Amino acid sequence: VLALESTSAERQPFAGLVDLSLWPDDGRVRAPGARSKPGACSKPYVLNLCIDPAYRRRGLARALMALCERVVRDVWVDSVMLLHVEDDKVPANTMYENMNYSPVKYTFDQEFPYSKAEAKVLGNVTWRRKLLPPPSASAPIVLGLALPEEAAPALATAPPSWEDMWCDEDEEVAEDEEEEE
Repeated sequence: VLALESTSAERQPFAGLVDLSLWPDDGRVRAPGARSKPGACSKPYVLNLCIDPAYRRRGLARALMALCERVVRDVWVDSVMLLHVEDDKVPANTMYENMNYSPVKYTFDQEFPYSKAEAKVLGNVTWRRKLLPPPSASAPIVLGLALPEEAAPALATAPPSWEDMWCDEDEEVAEDEEEEE
């Protein structure tokens, strides 16, 4: 999502940018040198949020994040967003804390350990996650179809999970078996 402002020829129209993508939810920060664990389901991930200094402290970053959350919730029908932020970016960390993006601890995966480059990055960034509410009753598209009015309230109370729509059944079965052990 790119935020532009109509301006005169002397000023640049760029105001802000947010990069929302799908990345494997494998406990790895999306940064240079990061690898992904094979077979991990993808989740919405904010790779970058930048606001031109002339437009900071006006609510634009929050507005762009709110737009991303709405897309994830109402169009992609997912219930979680992930991101990472460098620890020395205090204003950004404060904003994400205030927007209920909780820090997530890194976990060691013996099957797919961090590379040296990844471990170096992990020392300087915080991985964050936010659980989103169910899709709004006004969500325009669910699973690629327009909803009849009577279906919207039912969907708002019990949305299908991203895993239900996109993960292989074998992955879900494997996760269920691990939980039972």
